[in-house]
Amino acid sequence: MRANTPRSIAVLVALALGLALAAPSVAGDRRLSARVAEPFELNGKLYPASSIVVEHVRDYTPSTSLSEVWVGSEFVGLLRADRVATPDNSGAASLSFERDARGTLALVGYASPAHGVHGEFRFQAVPAAAGPTPLVAVR
Repeated sequence: MRANTPRSIAVLVALALGLALAAPSVAGDRRLSARVAEPFELNGKLYPASSIVVEHVRDYTPSTSLSEVWVGSEFVGLLRADRVATPDNSGAASLSFERDARGTLALVGYASPAHGVHGEFRFQAVPAAAGPTPLVAVR
């Protein structure tokens, strides 16, 4: 029997991206960068294949961090990421991607072994837009 849990899907995507995604490099203690070879989604927006930089800025709460994110030369913003418990605690620096239901690659989080940052973080999901809100005139 084959289990298709989100964790196993993320692992399969990470393996598949091994050739398409350069290994994240750590600049300083808090910055992860990589070159993504195909379009990807982040924070509800689709980006073309490009470089991405994620830098842990500070803890927001004990279980949430603020991360500065850049795609190419575009500043995406300071994004909140929730600390998640991992059973393996591999300690490797990585960016986590998953494919959504449409097959689009999406950046969902990162892991950092840096002192003061150590752990795995998952970006908070952006709610899907329900479409434009109709205007209703009342007399």
